[in-house]
Amino acid sequence: MTTTQHTTFSEIRDADRQLTLFVVATSALAACGTLIAGMLFAMGAGA
Repeated sequence: MTTTQHTTFSEIRDADRQLTLFVVATSALAACGTLIAGMLFAMGAGA
């Protein structure tokens, strides 16, 4: 097993990766919510 050195650059990349994952997760939840709302509306539950 190799050891990796944690540099400032790698910490920034980790922070960017976490931010990207957060944005992707938030977008996925929003898309699912919109899809569910659209399906309910299409079935007449929103009337």
